[in-house]
Amino acid sequence: MAAPTYFSGTVVKIGGNVAKGHYTVQQEPIHHFFPTGRHGHRSENKVEIDFSIGPVSVKGYIDIAAEELVISVSVAGIPFGTFTGSLKTGITIDINLLLIRGTLRFYVKDSTLYLDVDVKFIWDGEFKKDEIPIIHF
Repeated sequence: MAAPTYFSGTVVKIGGNVAKGHYTVQQEPIHHFFPTGRHGHRSENKVEIDFSIGPVSVKGYIDIAAEELVISVSVAGIPFGTFTGSLKTGITIDINLLLIRGTLRFYVKDSTLYLDVDVKFIWDGEFKKDEIPIIHF
């Protein structure tokens, strides 16, 4: 197993009227920078991904020539980072956070990228769905 990688997933801006003791805290969007892959940014090799369902958001691409999947994932607005995997083996993300626990599984079947979601939220509820088609390529 590789050494762990650390990712800080939320950037907040603190503002407001400090003199009056009134503050605002706003989450700032994180701009995702994806690795270029083995074939650079040539668009004929890549299928772009921009997908959301329920609390899950996925952005990234499939590099067809390299048989590689590169995705940036967030759940309930919490960015988890960028993940790279093979189209043959897929990507599985086990989540063990203070507020969210569960698993996301990305895999390819018949030239379609699918997602299985099983997440539970500490405050209330869960989101569970299997074989969610993301994109056909």
